Amino acid sequence: MKKFLVLLMVCGLAGFANANANLLVNGDFEQGAGVGWSPWWGGNTGIGDHTADYGENPPENIDAGIWWPDDGWVQVVGSLGEGVYQFGGQAINASAYPLNGRKALIKAEMGDGVNLWWAQETYIDDTAPINVWTNTAGDDIITIGPDGVPVVKIVLLMWGMDDNQFSGSGNGYFDNVYLTPEPATIAMLGIGGILLLRRRK
Repeated sequence: MKKFLVLLMVCGLAGFANANANLLVNGDFEQGAGVGWSPWWGGNTGIGDHTADYGENPPENIDAGIWWPDDGWVQVVGSLGEGVYQFGGQAINASAYPLNGRKALIKAEMGDGVNLWWAQETYIDDTAPINVWTNTAGDDIITIGPDGVPVVKIVLLMWGMDDNQFSGSGNGYFDNVYLTPEPATIAMLGIGGILLLRRRK
């Protein structure tokens, strides 16, 4: 009975952690500009309430906008230990200036703070419905080995479908961006602890 309760508690903690363990500061942008996020490259960005234009999120829901291909937002996250992490968020193609061959991209860059070791990305492209918030998570996960990763940068930007950053035009918006540990990783750590307790007996 005790083992069952411990296992139940571990699974509950895993679910709680998945829902509440966003490693990003101000991932929903509700705290406004200058909190957690910094401009990436140029200055054609903004954080504000665009729901009057698009109406898909609740009223007064703040998001991050990018309206030129050489601009974006970035947030640096400290060391991530061994495990599996998921990243993603919501993105939207604006009606006035559709992305026109571009993709609204959430990118995870991993390295030592100076050198980029590798990167993963998730995005919506110009085939996504106009003025509709789209979840970009999919199966995009980061698997980190025992040595960990010193620095992870989450970058929000617009990119050409042909990987030419400066082609095309248009703007997009981002909201509810996250970087979270996978519940399976947390659960496995808990199960490992249970097995250790069992061996001690």
